[in-house]
Amino acid sequence: NVIDQYINLNYNNLLNIYKTECKPKLLDYGIIQYGKYILSSGIESDIYYNMKLIISNPSIIDNIIDLIYIKILQLLHEYNIDLNDIILAGIPIGAIPIVSALSNKYKIPMILIRQDIKNHGTKNMIEGKYDNQKCIIIEDVVTTGQSINNIIANTPTIDYIS
Repeated sequence: NVIDQYINLNYNNLLNIYKTECKPKLLDYGIIQYGKYILSSGIESDIYYNMKLIISNPSIIDNIIDLIYIKILQLLHEYNIDLNDIILAGIPIGAIPIVSALSNKYKIPMILIRQDIKNHGTKNMIEGKYDNQKCIIIEDVVTTGQSINNIIANTPTIDYIS
């Protein structure tokens, strides 16, 4: 079908761009680092992704959000969900700049989900307007998925796409 061809063509083009343009930028900019690292999960890794550095490089953010957007289109097509029926959420703190840029560029609403409820102000766990849309949660780096699982467990009122 035409939509599948469009999505696959664009995703393949973007993967090619990632391999030829984005990945070298990630390496040059120090976002992808090689060595011995202990991750937040306690797992030892030979590779470290310091995704927080992307906030200083708009062209890298653009490459990344374009890839994510095409992946979102694939997901929505697979689940037969309209783009207008979703909202984005990023895992604090690393995914917030990525989701903010994605939301702004592609005009997809977003919410912010706190890891912990504040003891002052509105004491909200969810910031932004959530009207029962399907929620796509984005994380900057995933090793065990524990941060995502914690957010989902703490926000049972949100309808996540799984």
